[in-house]
Amino acid sequence: MTRAEIEREVKQALPTCGDLSTCQPLIKGHRHQSFVLETTSNASLLLKIAWRADQLGKMRSLRHVLELAAYHDIPVPKLLYFSEGASSFAGRPWLIQEFLTGQDGEDALAEMSELQRESFFHDFGKAVSRLHTVDTGSFSEDLAGSRREPTWASVVESRLERLTAAHLQAGLLPRQSVESARQRIVSAVRAISFEVRRPWCIAISTCQTLWRPPAAFSVSLTSNMRVPLMPYPTL
Repeated sequence: MTRAEIEREVKQALPTCGDLSTCQPLIKGHRHQSFVLETTSNASLLLKIAWRADQLGKMRSLRHVLELAAYHDIPVPKLLYFSEGASSFAGRPWLIQEFLTGQDGEDALAEMSELQRESFFHDFGKAVSRLHTVDTGSFSEDLAGSRREPTWASVVESRLERLTAAHLQAGLLPRQSVESARQRIVSAVRAISFEVRRPWCIAISTCQTLWRPPAAFSVSLTSNMRVPLMPYPTL
């Protein structure tokens, strides 16, 4: 991938942003091939490209989560453009969102004063709490193409079927051990499933916090989003 290709696609997607002045890979962009872009219009952009063309579902889910979060006034970077992939970037889906400068929250903690830490965690808790109250209307593994389920228990049991089959196929554990674990999980899920009810919500499995002194705070969501209220079991 060349800078010329990136500049061509960005200019077509966002013609008012002008030419690229800088284009730097984002070191921490593990889930995507990511680039921080500065333009002649003084726009700071983040380009995220899926690693593979078959990750379209995850990118669609990320787009929907970003749109929902913005709609509910959750402090996330603004989504500016989304492409499902065609001739550009070897057919891989990609998006552009605003890039917020600042320091990774995890790295910044060591340098914060006690009052700054209190403010940071207050804002973080408030953002996550607001995210958890977003009503999606159903349970599913993502917000794009997964089957929607009426209850949390049905989602977990559906996933459990796939996990059980995968473990049996791998043959790393005796069938009796896999079945015993499956039965324990099913029993636990059915025992507490009545507690998981409306309001349904978006539950984040991964997010990155951004500290922007003196008081600005942002949450960077990844494409690894899961909709159920509670975490999935693993065998």
